[in-house]
Amino acid sequence: MGNVFHTKQSGFTLVEMAIVLVIIALLMGGVMKGQSLLGQAKVRNLISDLEGISSAVAAYQDRYRKTPGDDDQAAVRWSGAISGNGNGIVEGCYNAATTCAGGVTTNGNTSESAHFWNHLRAADFTAGQSGSGVLALPKNAVGGYLGVQTGAAVGLEMLVVCSANLTGRLAGAVDTQLDDGQPDTGRVRATQIPAQNSLPATTAPATSTRYVDDDTT
Repeated sequence: MGNVFHTKQSGFTLVEMAIVLVIIALLMGGVMKGQSLLGQAKVRNLISDLEGISSAVAAYQDRYRKTPGDDDQAAVRWSGAISGNGNGIVEGCYNAATTCAGGVTTNGNTSESAHFWNHLRAADFTAGQSGSGVLALPKNAVGGYLGVQTGAAVGLEMLVVCSANLTGRLAGAVDTQLDDGQPDTGRVRATQIPAQNSLPATTAPATSTRYVDDDTT
């Protein structure tokens, strides 16, 4: 009589499959939660940047009765500093480009918008090296330049703070927390830029009334 071999088949039981599915679901949930927390951290950092710059400017004006960058007494206060012309306007582009749209006067790296940071650093209102020839534009949480310029930006004519390379999702979150959540109104505005760290449009977008997640502003 021949031997009969019974082969035991292995596989997943329904319980095992349920456990596997639960584990997979938990892992996916953890990844999504991690991405959400990362996004929230970036938004907090971006808001902190904007509020920090505003506070530093206010403190500088309170102490010296001048605006950083435009301060015509900066060279008197600090060795190696370069004074502005004291006309009440921070001249130049936020990114220290040599040409700004809208007729904004600029001299590239020697513009008042570049020395804005040197004046704040010399006064210890922000971190970083200061002095003649030093140009170190700070960057935000996504690698975009942070800077200021007077006018020629999304329809605003006062001194504006620019934060570049934000996606529509991040810009919208910042706008919602600080203002009205609309890119073309209020004190927080946005416009799409053609390349990273490039100049903003001179006027607010006439037809853009919402943020698009993947657009860069």
